[in-house]
Amino acid sequence: MPRIIITDGMLGYDCIVNLDHRIKPILCHFHHQQGVTPYLLEHFDEEQMPQRKKAMKQGLQTSDKRTVTRRFALLKKMAQKLGLETWVSHTEQKLPVLLPSVGSQKIPTTNNAIERFFRAFNRFYKVRCSFFSIISAKRELIFFMLMYLFIKPPETGKAPIETIMPQVISMPFYQLVNDPINILMNNYNVNDKGKMADFLKKEALLA
Repeated sequence: MPRIIITDGMLGYDCIVNLDHRIKPILCHFHHQQGVTPYLLEHFDEEQMPQRKKAMKQGLQTSDKRTVTRRFALLKKMAQKLGLETWVSHTEQKLPVLLPSVGSQKIPTTNNAIERFFRAFNRFYKVRCSFFSIISAKRELIFFMLMYLFIKPPETGKAPIETIMPQVISMPFYQLVNDPINILMNNYNVNDKGKMADFLKKEALLA
C-alpha cells in the first residue's frame, strides 16, 4: 500500500485515505495552478486579471518551503484589497497538502507523469480493443510498462526511468530498445558497452 498519493484534488481520493490513515495525500501543483485562471474568469474582468494571476501563481513557483509560506502570507495581507479572500482561504486549507512536495527530492510536485502513462496505455489498449483473459491483460500491461519506462520519447529524448536512475543508459536492454537498428546492423554486442548500468552490485548483475 502506498504511503503517499499525488492527487488532482478530486474528493473521491478521500475514500482511499479513509481506508488507511497512514496514506498521506499530496495535491498536484499543476492542477492547483490550473484552477487559478477559471477562478479569475468567474470573478474578475479581463483587465483585473494579470496582477492577481501573477500573485496567485508565483507562490508555488519556488523550491523553498519558507519562500512559499512568506509569499502566501504577503498575499493574505493583500487579499481584501485584491478581492481574493475566498481563494486565499481555500488555498490556506490546502497548504498542508501543497507544501510537502516543495523542494522535495522524493515527492514529485505533479502527477503529470502518471497521467501521461495512463493516456499512453489508453491508446495502446484501444488498438487491441480488449484482452482475452486476466492473464493476457497482465502480460500486456507488464510489457507496456516495461517499454514505456525504457523508451525515449522524441519530445524529451529521455526515458522516464532515467529520472530516477540516470545510469540506466548503460544497460544493454536500454541501448537495444532505443537504438535497435544501429545495434543490429553493426553487430554490436551491447554487453560490451556496459555492465547492467554499472549498478553498485556490478558483479552480481552482469548480463
